[in-house]
Amino acid sequence: MESDSTTTLDKVEVHGSPFPHLTVADFLSAEDSESVLAWLEGFDGWTSKSEQHYKSDVHHFPGGNIPADLQGILTPDKLARVRTLMEQSFGVRFQSDYFLLANRYVPGDGTAVHSDFNPDKSHKYFFTHRLIAYFNRSWEPSDGGVLGLFASENPSSLAAQYNPVHNTAAGMAMGTSSYHAVSALRQGIRYCLIFSFTTESGEYQESLEAPRSLTGA
Repeated sequence: MESDSTTTLDKVEVHGSPFPHLTVADFLSAEDSESVLAWLEGFDGWTSKSEQHYKSDVHHFPGGNIPADLQGILTPDKLARVRTLMEQSFGVRFQSDYFLLANRYVPGDGTAVHSDFNPDKSHKYFFTHRLIAYFNRSWEPSDGGVLGLFASENPSSLAAQYNPVHNTAAGMAMGTSSYHAVSALRQGIRYCLIFSFTTESGEYQESLEAPRSLTGA
């Protein structure tokens, strides 16, 4: 997929360990990423969610509907590029329906190690793959809020870490062993948009035949 002046979706790296995942640099154009961040900073419809393994503010976009203020940024063409990026990277096809949510982490928020595996395929928010796009004014290692990928449920099995740097993204093929966590945010605010997809078959993808890197996605 060719990049353009408004959505770059390039510099994609796909990895097979500890489970299939990818990273994206320059997720959107600089202008679009700033506009998304400004929208997130001004949004006042957050719902605080605090569960056993999870604490953050969240907002689900009903039916995947994009708010009017974002429609000029997240256009149908750009959303199609996100889907194509994920399909090409993981070698799967997705159902037409997907859902989008936004997250805001404030100091103290984070998650425990979990897999997001769900045996109930009829669940309203069932998904098999996710792409998390990060938006922040700045980020330093001392801020926390890092995405960690693990080889098991044991927190000592950390296998990879990805920083929530502005306008980058991380995608994951979920499954029984897709263990991941977000370390506690210590300072600042961490925003992200999360795109959730389901394979056409409704089955999880547990492995990739071979990791690969994509450029000019």
